[in-house]
Amino acid sequence: MRVADLTLGSAKLEEAWETLELRWQTTKELWSDSVSRHFEENHLAALQPRVMAALAAMRLLAQVLARAEQECS
Repeated sequence: MRVADLTLGSAKLEEAWETLELRWQTTKELWSDSVSRHFEENHLAALQPRVMAALAAMRLLAQVLARAEQECS
């Protein structure tokens, strides 16, 4: 896997997360009951730190791989 592949993957994940957040905000305007709150608390809220951790790990790994690629050239 090339470093660019990780960069592209993390960019896609970040864009997908931002899209999900925007669409959830729009949805909450129309769907505001105990079920929507349960969904947000038990699914979306739990997902956010995992997505952020994955993005951070992908960025770090991309840096490490870029460094390794550079040293092997």
